[in-house]
Amino acid sequence: MLEIALSHVTKSYGGQKAVDDISFAIRRGESVGLVGESGSGKSTTAAIAAGLLRPDSGQCLFGGVELGHLDRQGAQSYRRAVQMVFQDYTSALNPRMRVGACIAEPIRNFERLERGAQALRVASLLRQVGLSSEVAAKYPRALSGGEQQRVCIARAIAAGPQFLLLDEVTSNLDVSVQAGILNLLAALRKSEGMGLLFISHDLAVVRYICDRVMIMREGRIVEELDTEDLDSAQHPYTRHLLDSVPTIRRPL
Repeated sequence: MLEIALSHVTKSYGGQKAVDDISFAIRRGESVGLVGESGSGKSTTAAIAAGLLRPDSGQCLFGGVELGHLDRQGAQSYRRAVQMVFQDYTSALNPRMRVGACIAEPIRNFERLERGAQALRVASLLRQVGLSSEVAAKYPRALSGGEQQRVCIARAIAAGPQFLLLDEVTSNLDVSVQAGILNLLAALRKSEGMGLLFISHDLAVVRYICDRVMIMREGRIVEELDTEDLDSAQHPYTRHLLDSVPTIRRPL
């Protein structure tokens, strides 16, 4: 089965290791959580998996082929197959472009469609993420935060990816809006068969959407387990994160 794999990857900034000898794989169709506090190396890991950063050492593999060894056609296929959705949706969308143009950009990059067919595809993508096709004519500033994040997801799936890398995509949203985005991602995974890397600091969110979870601390993956086994976690840091999740009986 097709997968993204990181093998003994390390990345440093200014002599400080942001990612320290990590290895994992994500198969198409599964949802994997990457959880840790701010600064633990989660976003750097996602950027390496997306091909946006080169590791100092180790390998990032797609279908068993190291990214640096892909030919031009292979690299183009990878950019289409692996899409990333960022935490800051306001920066991810060009404020001078209408929503329809933002979503159409990856379509133009990977397909040759006439203008009418392109507009129909954009309208279909907007409906797929729960927005009216009329949103295409608006500028991002006219939308709520949840609507802007849905537009970012529509743009990411416009290329027909096999994997989505989601970097804290619900952390800036209200709880009710978060639920809508999580349900959308779960539906997309089921309908499109995409693999998800879901990065978060919130174990409660990860428990809802992921099959398994990797716990990251100071650049290293300290524990990995199935989501249903989270309550059996052994590492003290994982236990600390679990104890931080508010419940009816134990508020923060």
